[in-house]
Amino acid sequence: MKKRLLLLLLLWTYISSAQNAAYNIGSDDSSFVQTLVEDGLIEIQLGKIAQTKATSIYVKMNGEDMIHDNLKAIEQLKIIAQKRNISLPTEMSNDKQKKYNELTNLNGKEFDRQYSEWMVQLHRKGLSLFKKELKKGKDNELKAWVSEELRTFENHLTMWQESCYVIKQ
Repeated sequence: MKKRLLLLLLLWTYISSAQNAAYNIGSDDSSFVQTLVEDGLIEIQLGKIAQTKATSIYVKMNGEDMIHDNLKAIEQLKIIAQKRNISLPTEMSNDKQKKYNELTNLNGKEFDRQYSEWMVQLHRKGLSLFKKELKKGKDNELKAWVSEELRTFENHLTMWQESCYVIKQ
């Protein structure tokens, strides 16, 4: 029984490695996809919270964009991940959950300010990851997806920077 289990485990490992090799995916590519999905999950949840907690129409509209754009991106990333046998997060990490809790305990202008500032930070970090993936990524399909989505990501950063500016006025 143990030999069968070990044999099945080895076979599964071999098949998974072969699948990833067929797509030329590296651990950095896998990590990139997992990070994007996790960031997308919190952006969706905070976008929903912004609809009730934000006072600025600008912040509410940006939150709606986060919901829409991240749902779309996660669905596309799920397809890429499934082909490559990459497991994706279904919930936020402890750090992201902590930040989510902090932001959801705020209201009004303070929520608007801190949410917008954190979205700028998150998108700056994400933009850096996008550019790194374009330069060093091994998976051509994933790199093509990044190329297509880069403009949207840059637009998100710009709109959150503008949001910070508007809130300070």
